[in-house]
Order: sequence, then C-alpha cells, then structure tokens
Amino acid sequence: MLRPIAINRGESHRAVNQVVEQGKARLADGLWIIIFPEGTRVMAGETKKFGVSGALLATATGKLVIPLSHNAGSFWPRRSFVKSPVRFAW
Repeated sequence: MLRPIAINRGESHRAVNQVVEQGKARLADGLWIIIFPEGTRVMAGETKKFGVSGALLATATGKLVIPLSHNAGSFWPRRSFVKSPVRFAW
C-alpha cells in the first residue's frame, strides 16, 4: 500500500540506481518519498555515514529535499524486535 522502493543492499551501485529509477516513478505518481540516509537504524546517540541515493534522486528530479531527524533509536534499537515506550537515558 505504501509502495516502498525495494533495493538489493548487496549491490550498492545497483541499489542507488534502483532508488533513483523507482523514486522518479513514485514522484511522477504524486507520492512523497522518505529516505533514511543512514540506510538503517543506528543506536541512539550514534551516527553513520549518509548514503548518496537521496541526494542523487533530488538532483535527478529537481525536487526539494527536507532533512528531518528522529529518535526512533531510543524506542526501537537496531537489531531489536521489541519496541519500548520508555525513552532510554543516554
């Protein structure tokens, strides 16, 4: 229903191309796109190098990029199935 952009993380260059190709189609259909530039959740307070696919999609389409930050890592840590309503102190 959300029409996610499916990628093969094992093929990094192909995955970037998939984001750009499928992203163009989603934007042409009037959909918004959310890209997590770190590629996955990281532990709260940690950072990871951002990927380039979101920037390449914006450049290829001329669309506006609005960077956002969230704290999902405080409630749903990476490699964890359990979500917690309690904010971790860090």
